[in-house]
Amino acid sequence: MNSVPATASGAISSGGTMKQEPWEYVMNIYKRWKFTPPANFLEPEDHLYVQMKFLEKLSTFCASSLDYVEALQSGIKDSLEIINQLLKWSDLFQGLVNKRYLISKYDCKLYLAASYIYNGFLHYDKKIMESVQNQLEEYGAIYEK
Repeated sequence: MNSVPATASGAISSGGTMKQEPWEYVMNIYKRWKFTPPANFLEPEDHLYVQMKFLEKLSTFCASSLDYVEALQSGIKDSLEIINQLLKWSDLFQGLVNKRYLISKYDCKLYLAASYIYNGFLHYDKKIMESVQNQLEEYGAIYEK
């Protein structure tokens, strides 16, 4: 593989086929949240950019739902679903960029650094979401009123 597709279905589907099971999976989550990709974005709906925009929406929702445990749990659950899917792509991307850097005659480290930053962000975000999810399961609330 010379490059990593920028869509979930292209990266995760067998054979890199677009709009297969990973795409349907993402679309079902979008529908639950009444999320529509930016109108001027012409790539498939499971593109990494669109998924990050969706995570932004869910993060905003979770931050505004601290008083509503069930809504917060729902937002965190779907955030983790998307993050886990993005991590499949991100881990693959980071590995390929690292491999190309090691065999490359060029000394440009931009994509190598970006892949580590992106992957690290997703892993860290997942840890935070799981921590909040565990606290909700244990105590039923984030804070006392």
